[in-house]
Amino acid sequence: MMKVFKSLSKQLSALTVSLVAVACCLGVPFVLAAVSAVGLSFLIRDDYLLFIFMISVILFLKFLYSSTCQRKSLFPFWTGVVGGVISCLGFWFFISGIYSLAWPIYLGLGLLVIASIWDFINGIFAFQKK
Repeated sequence: MMKVFKSLSKQLSALTVSLVAVACCLGVPFVLAAVSAVGLSFLIRDDYLLFIFMISVILFLKFLYSSTCQRKSLFPFWTGVVGGVISCLGFWFFISGIYSLAWPIYLGLGLLVIASIWDFINGIFAFQKK
C-alpha cells in the first residue's frame, strides 16, 4: 500500500510544479508574490515557464508510466499522454499569442489529474487483491 501512496506523491509533486508554472504565466497574484518573495522572480518570464512546465509534465508522465506498468493497465498513462500534449500545446499557444484562452491548459491538466486518480484507484484495487 505504501508503494501506491509513494507513486501518487511523485505524480502530484510533478503536477504541482506544472500548476505553479501555469499560474505564474496567467498572472495569478499570490503565486507571483510568493515566487518573488522566495527570490525566484527571474522564473516569471514565459520562456522559462514553458520549459519548466514541459519538464514537469514529462516527469509526471514518467512517474505515471512506471506506476501503470506495475499494474499492467496502461489506460491511465495514455489518458495522461493526451492531457500532457493538450496542456503543453495550449500553454505554448497561450504564451505565443496564437490562442489567448487558457481552457486547453486546464483541460489538459484536468486529464492529468484524472489519470493520476485513475492510477491510484487501480493501485488500491491491486493491493486489495493480494
